[in-house]
Amino acid sequence: SYWKLKDNAVRHRDQKVDIPGNVTFASGLTLLLLGVTYGLMPYGSSSMGWSDPWVLISMLAGTVLLIIFAIVETFVPQPMFKMHLFRTRQFAFGSIAGMLQSMGMGGVMFMMIILLQGIWLPLHLPADVPFSQIPFYAGIYMIPMMAGFVIFGPISGAVSDKIGARLLGTVGMLIGAAAFLIFTTFTYNFSYPEFGATLFLMGTGMGLFAAPNITAVMNSVAPQERGAASGMRTTLQNTGQTASMGIFFTIVLIGLSTRLGPSFSTSLQTAGAPLLIPVFNKIPATSALFSAFLGYNPMQVILSFLPSTFSSLLSPSALLTLESKHWFPLALAPAFLSSLDISFYIGAALFVAAAILSAFRGKRYVHGEGAAPNPQVQQPIANSLGNAGSKAKESPNVPGGNAP
Repeated sequence: SYWKLKDNAVRHRDQKVDIPGNVTFASGLTLLLLGVTYGLMPYGSSSMGWSDPWVLISMLAGTVLLIIFAIVETFVPQPMFKMHLFRTRQFAFGSIAGMLQSMGMGGVMFMMIILLQGIWLPLHLPADVPFSQIPFYAGIYMIPMMAGFVIFGPISGAVSDKIGARLLGTVGMLIGAAAFLIFTTFTYNFSYPEFGATLFLMGTGMGLFAAPNITAVMNSVAPQERGAASGMRTTLQNTGQTASMGIFFTIVLIGLSTRLGPSFSTSLQTAGAPLLIPVFNKIPATSALFSAFLGYNPMQVILSFLPSTFSSLLSPSALLTLESKHWFPLALAPAFLSSLDISFYIGAALFVAAAILSAFRGKRYVHGEGAAPNPQVQQPIANSLGNAGSKAKESPNVPGGNAP
C-alpha cells in the first residue's frame, strides 16, 4: 500500500482534530456498549441486567451524548462526522442500508454458530469427536455462506460499475430476507444439505449487496471527502453490528428465561434425575447459552460443581445419560429454537428495510462526472423519497449522468 497507492487527498494547513466530536462520540458509544454488555448479564434474581440502575443510567447517558455529538458536528468548523453528506440521497440511503444489513446479520450469525456448535453438531458428529473440536467443525459447516459471498461479491462489484447499485443492492437484501424466512422452517434436527444451501443463499444476498452499496456510497461524495465518508460508513456499519448483538441476544435470552426451566425439567425427568430440577432451574439463561458455545461438555462441568451427595443419589444409567453428548443439546434445543425463529423474523424485516432504502437510492451517480450535480441530489431526504417513488421506470445509466 505504501509503495503503490497514490495519496491524492487535499490537506488543509489549518486542519484540526475535532475534539468535541471525538469526546462526545467516544464517551457516548462506550457508555452505550457498556450498558448493552452488562444488560445481558444476570442481575439479582433476574436472568438479565436490564433492570440494573447502572445499566439504565449508562445507556441513557450514552444515548444523550450521541445526540449531543450529532448536534455538535453541525457547528464545529472541521467535524469528524460531516453531517451535510447525509443530504445526498445515495450516501444517506446507502449508509443506512449498510447499517441495517449489519444489524440483521451480526447477532443472528452468532446465534447460528451456537445452533451448530451447541445443538446440531453434538447430535450429528461421530461419538469419538471431542467437544473441544466442535467449534472447528462449526466454522467448517458455515463455509457455504462465505462461498456465496466470495462468488457473487466480485461479480456484483463489476456489474454495478455498469448498471449502478440500486438493482443489485435491492435484490441482494431481498434474497437475504428470503433466506432468513427459510431458516425459520428448520427444526434443530435439520438436514444439512438444505441448511447449507440456505447459508449459500444468504451469502449470495450479502455478496450482491456489499460491493455495489459501498461503491455507491463512496462515489456519491467529492474526492476530498471520501476519507470522512468512509469512516462514517464504517462507523455506522460497526455500530449496527454491535447493536445487533444486544438486540438478538436479548430476544433469545428472554425466550430462554421463560422456556428453559420447563425444558430442563422434562428432560431431567426423562433421564431419571428429577432431584436435579431445582439446581437447573437456578441456572441463568446466559450461562446455559454460553455453556453450549465454549467447546466443553457442559453437563460434566455442572455435575462437577455439585456436592458428591447428588452424584451418589443418581443411578449409573442416569449419570451416563446426562454426561452424553446428546442430553444437553436435546434439552436446550426446544427453548432455543423458539427464540431463534423470532430473531430470524426480525433479521428478515431489517433486510427488507435495507432493500427499500436501496431501491430508493437513485440511479448510478459519480460525484464530479459530467455536468454539475443536479440540485435534486442534495435535496432533503424527505423530498427524495417522493421523487424516487414517482419514477416507476429507471432510465438507462449513462456515464457522467446525474442522480435523480
